Parts: sequence; C-alpha cells; structure tokens
Amino acid sequence: MTRARWIQLLFLLIGLLQVRDASAQEAASLALFDATVQTIQSQLGSAAAAGSAWANQATQMRQELVAHGGKTGEAQVYLALQTLLAKLDHGVSELLSADEQRYWTYLAAFSGQLNGAPLRHIGAWYERHGKNWFVSRVMIGGPAARAGLVAGDELLEVNGKAFTPVNSFKDLAADAVVRITYKRLPWSKVKSVTVATEVSSLQTSLLRAMTQGQKILDIKHKRVLYLALPMSSNPAFRAALLSAATQAQMQAEAMVLDLRGDYGAVGLTYTEAFLSPPPAPGAASITPYTKPLVVLIDQGTSGGRENLAWLLKRRHRATIVGHASAGAISSVQATEVLAQRYLLITPVASPDKGLDQRGVNPDIPSDPAHIYAAGHDEALDLALAKAADLAL
Repeated sequence: MTRARWIQLLFLLIGLLQVRDASAQEAASLALFDATVQTIQSQLGSAAAAGSAWANQATQMRQELVAHGGKTGEAQVYLALQTLLAKLDHGVSELLSADEQRYWTYLAAFSGQLNGAPLRHIGAWYERHGKNWFVSRVMIGGPAARAGLVAGDELLEVNGKAFTPVNSFKDLAADAVVRITYKRLPWSKVKSVTVATEVSSLQTSLLRAMTQGQKILDIKHKRVLYLALPMSSNPAFRAALLSAATQAQMQAEAMVLDLRGDYGAVGLTYTEAFLSPPPAPGAASITPYTKPLVVLIDQGTSGGRENLAWLLKRRHRATIVGHASAGAISSVQATEVLAQRYLLITPVASPDKGLDQRGVNPDIPSDPAHIYAAGHDEALDLALAKAADLAL
C-alpha cells in the first residue's frame, strides 16, 4: 500500500471518529432534554404540561435540536430547556447547572443540613452582565472580604484563566490560594489580588455573613440596626433573625432588614420576628420587634423572604425600598437530573397568581447598581436614611 493511500485511510478514520464523537455528544445532550421534560410531566401533571400545548412545544423543540445533527451540544440543549421552562403556566420553574452557585444553595437547602453540599469557593456571590462577571455581594468573614474585594468588582481571571463562579475553584488542591485579576471601575487599571479558598456550604457562609454583618449604625443621630437575611432555609437563620430583632427592640430606634439577593426561591416565612403570631398551645411566646422597620428587596428576593416582604407591606408594618421582587413565592421541589449535574426546580402546587410571577413593588424605588459600584450601595444608604427619619 502506498504512503498516499495510508494517509488517505488515516484521514478517513479520523473523520469516522469525529462523527462517532459528535453522535455520542448529541445523544448525551438529548438525554438531558428528555429527562427534564419527563420529570416535568410526571411532577406537574397533565394540567401543566403533558395535556397542554406545552407538550407539543417540547416535541417541536426536540425535533429542531435533532435537526442540528452533531452540532447539538449540552449548552444548546440547556438554553433550549430554559426557554421551554419559561413557557410553563405553573409558576417559576428552572433548570440549574452544577456550574451555577444557585445549584449549590438549593442543594444545601434541601439537604436539611446547615453545612450541606459543600464546595470550594472564596465567599462571594456573582452576577453576570453580558459576558462579564461582577461581584454582587462579598460575604463578611470570608476570604474575598479579607482580600479586599468589594461589590461591583469585575472579575476577569483566576490563575490566568477566564473567571467562572464555580469551576474556577472546584478542582483546586486543599487550602489553595488563587490570584484573581479584576477591575474596580471601567476606566481603572486591571489589578490582581491573592485570595484564599475555603471548602464549606454556601448556606453556612451566608449565615456567617448574616451574623457578622449585623450592626447598629449612627444615622442622623439615630441608632439603626442593619441585618441581611440571605436565606430562610434552616432554623439557624430564624434564630439569628429573632436575636437581631430582640437586640433592635432593646438597643436601636429603627431597623433595616435586607432581603436582597438571588440565593434561591426556597425557605420559610419568618413573620414572628415582626408580626404577632396567633397563640399556639405549648409554643414559647415571642415578642416581636415593634419599632420602625425598613425592608430592602430586589429582583432576586424570592421564596419565603419575598413572602415576608409582601406580608409586611400588606399589613403596613414596613416601608419597602429597592427594586420589584422576583415574583416566585411558591413552595418548590428540587430534582436531580442527568447524573446529578443539573437540578430541576419546580413548584409543589399551583402558585398564588396574585403575587407569584408579579412580585412585590417597593414604596421607594431604587435601581440596583452592582456594576462597578466600588463597594457603594445607594439602595442601602436610602433605606438607612429612611429608617432614621422614621425613628422617634
């Protein structure tokens, strides 16, 4: 056999292998699509999916994905499923990848353990705008806070590779230290900082930030207690909230409760800290906080925290500041899909259309500014000033 013939056969073999790999990739990607659609139909029932036009839309979308042949990858299927889920007339449903932080907060919340679903991270929460990633919150007491990163920083690279919220840290060695390049302002020079990493549940880190971030501030010569409640998914968050409300009642003249942040539409509604609950036999009595209250919300406020904001506004117990909330208060369930690489979030029951998918509107609007904020928080400043004005 001539050398030219050998080269020809080699290229033919490479081509066959590429076709086989593309077919395997397409099959794996369509498996994600099929598993997600089947889970939705079994959980939500015929009224929401199987017996509606949604099922026909799912079939049509699958056919379109197949028509792309070997070009159909998991990323394309993931985006197609997000579009399909948005068409469900059954509250907020979403598919989360293990590459997303909210996948891990949901996993921790449904584990029933405060330290459930640990992963390696630096103690910060991120928000994407276009192709760029920004810090939306630095968790007090964590590595990012100690390194000097602030809300609004644009994160560029971690150890020379493009930043992503989970994958930039998950495969690092124990006690790894990373070098992060970032920009604080769009016209500023690129800076770099060395940041430690830690392995813990994001739920644990958020609770630490909640307790260590609680403080009484002197605003216009008034004592205002500030507290952020990032999640309401574990009794430890309730205990911290009740403790802060008691301190505010005794030592402050007003309180600001920060319910902002897109940490997942899961959790209970801790009304007893601010509203008198009906008497229950054998239950310990709780004296609620009764002084002026200002509540901060944004488009990430959801679940039990959103319902708390709605109840406080409805009963004229608090002034609401910020951006309209998510409109996602329904109780949800989480189902792992495709070898635990994805988490499907669906409502447990039909939502209250009066609030779900609409959200809570603030009394005092303030648009969020997480891009190049350089640590400044105009909505918080507005809330603190309003609380001081309301204080007696």
